Amino acid sequence: MKRFCTVRAYCFVCCICVANFGFSHAKSQFPHEKSPQLQNLVSGSDIDYRVIELVSEIIETKIRAENETRVGLFDSLKELGTEAVPTLIRLYEYGDYHARLLALDLLGQLGKAAEPAIPVLRRQFVMLNDSQISSAAAKAILNIQPIEGPKLLVEANNEADPQFKHSNERRGIDLAQLFTESNKSNAQSVCKALHALLDNQHENVQIAAAEGLLKREDQLQLETARQAVLKMVNGESIALRFFGLRWLRNSKARIDSPEIRTALMRSLDI
Repeated sequence: MKRFCTVRAYCFVCCICVANFGFSHAKSQFPHEKSPQLQNLVSGSDIDYRVIELVSEIIETKIRAENETRVGLFDSLKELGTEAVPTLIRLYEYGDYHARLLALDLLGQLGKAAEPAIPVLRRQFVMLNDSQISSAAAKAILNIQPIEGPKLLVEANNEADPQFKHSNERRGIDLAQLFTESNKSNAQSVCKALHALLDNQHENVQIAAAEGLLKREDQLQLETARQAVLKMVNGESIALRFFGLRWLRNSKARIDSPEIRTALMRSLDI
């Protein structure tokens, strides 16, 4: 059994190589010896070889474009639930770039069962200056925690270590777009998170959040809409104030308030 697991694990390493370099060059690219990182991946005490086998087969079906088979493998992975999380985290930490993206996707597909991975995903969301990995981590968090996830991501971006602050604007814009397009997360949680992004220090993030709120207007609670418009009209950015005026003009709901009228008069005086 141990020998069989070792063989399956080596096949898993080979499949990652195939995924990266394509079938036509796979044989010439296979390493003669496992790299230290992949050796750690396939031989760690917390590795579940059932997960290794499923991930290996998922990669193979992706290469062969066997979509229906891959869906069945996803279902089998979901049945393992929380048991699959440590191995997927190890795959993320020690795998190559494509393997890391796959691990993030699979953690997201596990849903609530992958909650133990949230601290790792949160760290990766803010630490890496790589928008693709950061977005994949954010999507996984939203799939795992559809209600708490949006707020968690906004807070993580705001609380990022100063050495990663240069990425705050890029992550904020990506979050606004992700919240706008998300159809799996709780609608009210997403709207509140977009509303919170209006307080971001970067104008481009504020504008992206305003655009998202306008697109999700039908899902907004009336008071949330009023507070959002008030923030826009009171904003220092002319572009942001424009969004607030546009919302007031085109809104189907009556979102006027004394505070908004006062802010509009002050804006005209400026």
